Amino acid sequence: MYNLTLDGSHPSTICVEISNLRPSLESLYEMLDSEYLSEYLSDFISDFARTDEIMPEDHTLGFVIINSKKKHLSFAFNGLKENYIKDIREIGTKIQQKGYTVEYDIE
Repeated sequence: MYNLTLDGSHPSTICVEISNLRPSLESLYEMLDSEYLSEYLSDFISDFARTDEIMPEDHTLGFVIINSKKKHLSFAFNGLKENYIKDIREIGTKIQQKGYTVEYDIE
């Protein structure tokens, strides 16, 4: 799940399939430099937001919370495979290099 506050725009929470975690994080990384955040956000939603029905057996593995004005990003995940944790930390480090404060709560 993504909770994004980008340049004053705050859509509802966006649900992303775990298989799209790395591509969505890479897109988020690129989006942070965009002068046209609202347009980029629309593309991000159409590219990564789940459109199928949420089923009872589905469950949330975590959240990516970002506030571009405050330059703050938080990752909170539980029960991820090691390759996903590696992806999160790798992209998080790149985002830190853009001047963002990045927090990790990964169990």
